[in-house]
Amino acid sequence: MTDQATQMPIAGVEVDATEVNNGNNVERSALTGNQGKFDVSLPAPEPQTIVVRFRKDGYEGEPPSANRTGKPWPQDMVKLP
Repeated sequence: MTDQATQMPIAGVEVDATEVNNGNNVERSALTGNQGKFDVSLPAPEPQTIVVRFRKDGYEGEPPSANRTGKPWPQDMVKLP
């Protein structure tokens, strides 16, 4: 997770990952560390797709999006004025 303007990592971003499986939503959460990275533990067997949302006070993130698991997906956030 990086600041869109500075490209610097953002620590403390809330990451919510939701797996939708036969109508049952399984949600996992994490926080980004000092390098803007995070790990989300997913249930076994690992789902192919999850919906991810990023939140942090003072920033605006991209809307929640469906992402393939097992691959990184870089995200930027915009600092609000």
